Amino acid sequence: MSDTELSQALTVRLRAGNVRVPPYPAVVAKLQRLLVDERCGLQAIACVVASDPVLTAAVLRHANSAAMRRAEPVASLEVAVKAIGADDLLRLAMSAVVGATAMAPGPLVGLRRDIWRRSLLSAHLCYELASHHRVQPDAAFLAGLLHDFGAIAVVGTIEDIARERDVRTRSAEAWHSIIDQHHVEFGVAVAKRWQLPAVVADVIAQHHDPASTSPSVRLVAALDAVIAASEAGAELQMPAELDKIDRARIEAALPRVAAQLTSFEGDARAAVAAKSHVAAEQPADDGWRVSFLVSTQQVYQATQLWSDMIAFDGPRPLMPNWVATIVLECEPQPIDLMVNVRSCEQRGNGFAITAKPFALGGEVKDQWIALVHKIGRTARALQLG
Repeated sequence: MSDTELSQALTVRLRAGNVRVPPYPAVVAKLQRLLVDERCGLQAIACVVASDPVLTAAVLRHANSAAMRRAEPVASLEVAVKAIGADDLLRLAMSAVVGATAMAPGPLVGLRRDIWRRSLLSAHLCYELASHHRVQPDAAFLAGLLHDFGAIAVVGTIEDIARERDVRTRSAEAWHSIIDQHHVEFGVAVAKRWQLPAVVADVIAQHHDPASTSPSVRLVAALDAVIAASEAGAELQMPAELDKIDRARIEAALPRVAAQLTSFEGDARAAVAAKSHVAAEQPADDGWRVSFLVSTQQVYQATQLWSDMIAFDGPRPLMPNWVATIVLECEPQPIDLMVNVRSCEQRGNGFAITAKPFALGGEVKDQWIALVHKIGRTARALQLG
């Protein structure tokens, strides 16, 4: 199908109400009712959590994540629920259960995961900045989380179309060009079906409208710009709607948010094994061969460096289209780097990974630029010699 034919097919399905939108998560609705009932005890809340395997796994992962900084591992669901707390539990539930839909297997799951990662980042950063913008924090979190869910519905509908007609492989940029044409209308359909609060529905409908005067809409739109620049490897830049206080809060929150995202990353091995209709991303230049160690929870071997990307091989997969924290064990000193994992492919018994720096700024940006320049100068000197 051409881009035009696919776009027309999406419009037809939207008008017919034939859009892949899951029902509003029942477990979230139950938790919302319980958590406003002062008579409700911890055991009742834990029972509701236990009724949903996805949420159970997410709660235990989160309670044992680096973000929680617990000395002893948590195995009890009641202990995990108590450690997380009521407010964080509801945000975690919405993120985990809705995220299960976004990360479900499919030929375009990489696109859905990419959109969902940005939505999670938006949600957490909206929550951090909400009070400074006179927005209710929980409403800001939900608005950030769901403002682009229409894009996930578009991708799911494209996958439905692909079962009936030939939908060729495209680059991520080409797919997003199609998705962007329809995601607001699809998002409005989701908001109506889920009967979302007006403040969230307004953000879904207006987050690309520069004329909007809603503080929630303007906050989400501003953070979309920050996240887009950060994921492209650019330095953290503040739109006009954000100020020095916002910048300081974002810089302080990003490492913590990146750690929280590990609770939602899913099964990396299954993601790597899945067939995809998204073409591999190409680096900005030819790059240079390198040889130094890269460490996360495992040790990897760096193989190539570009001005905007690094490649490394190792024994364990990293989730594509997700944020990770790595350490480049290079000279003159190691570089702690947040990265956006762009690809992960199985090669023999190991995995070949490419990643772009995420939210470069300050000393880390200077270290990255110095490394790129050093490797480039060395390579050019060898060529001339």
